[in-house]
Amino acid sequence: MEDVQIIDLLFRRDPAALEAVEARYGKKCLASACRILPDRRDAEECVSDVWLRLWNAICLLYTSPSPR
Repeated sequence: MEDVQIIDLLFRRDPAALEAVEARYGKKCLASACRILPDRRDAEECVSDVWLRLWNAICLLYTSPSPR
């Protein structure tokens, strides 16, 4: 799924958006978090916190559902 499609889902508050974000960016984000945090559980929680912040902040980041 493309980023624009994910953003559209986030604007619609569709839970599938978070699944799409996880599928597209989850491994990279977790790998980055694991390099910073020594405990994998802490890294996983950190990534979950990022997804929550994205979910809550999406309307502040863009003014229209399709930022092209």
